[in-house]
Amino acid sequence: MFDNQAPDLDLRKATSPEIYGKTCGGCKNDFDWIHFRKSSSQLDGHVALCYSCEASPAMSIAEHTARTRERNFNAAADQRVRFQDDYKNDEARIGRAMYHADFLNIVRKLVPNIYITEGRIEGDLAVFQTYPCPQPDLEGRDFRYLFYIPTGLLPEYSIWEFDKIRDIRIRESQRGWRTVLLRLIKSGMLTVNTSKVKFAKGLVHLGLAVAPLLEIKESKSKLRNILLGIAVGWHASCATYHFFIEKDE
Repeated sequence: MFDNQAPDLDLRKATSPEIYGKTCGGCKNDFDWIHFRKSSSQLDGHVALCYSCEASPAMSIAEHTARTRERNFNAAADQRVRFQDDYKNDEARIGRAMYHADFLNIVRKLVPNIYITEGRIEGDLAVFQTYPCPQPDLEGRDFRYLFYIPTGLLPEYSIWEFDKIRDIRIRESQRGWRTVLLRLIKSGMLTVNTSKVKFAKGLVHLGLAVAPLLEIKESKSKLRNILLGIAVGWHASCATYHFFIEKDE
């Protein structure tokens, strides 16, 4: 039975192979019998390919592979997002990285009805929303699971894994702290203005000063020079703070 059949269509005629036709073995389209060359050697009396596919020149394996990839790429066009190239720049998406402990210390002050505990997957934390009394829509529970937060150093923006053939996002390879803020905002537990102001204040020290230290794998002298540079730049922290306030707003 075909999806595009009309409601008043005679089902006996629509499902009859003698009247309707068959599916082309090349383009996979459904055609009437007149679109197929007759052949007494076939069970249904017609060849497997329509006239159009029979007239098409035979492709090599490389050409067929390229055509299949192009079809898959075009079929996934609706799954791509705007500014998708920005999601591929992993280095830029690290941004102002923060430790999960520093991030959660601020979140707990902003969202009093949040509860965080160890997740079922090692290295992840489970985030719950709590209620003052049992909720009927939660089968009498007074809590709701929201999402997970990874531990360690969190990038500013989530880093994504891409399908190289279809050029679409598959999954988060590393969740960023801005994704956590966005989910709290969508759940109604946090406002946009509060998150912008509160997190802009602590990003200078938590993000810019701490994150670079994790990338150091050279000698102790280089580490000492970087620490001295942070100490010298400490006097300019006020100017840097105002810069990030203006940038975020």
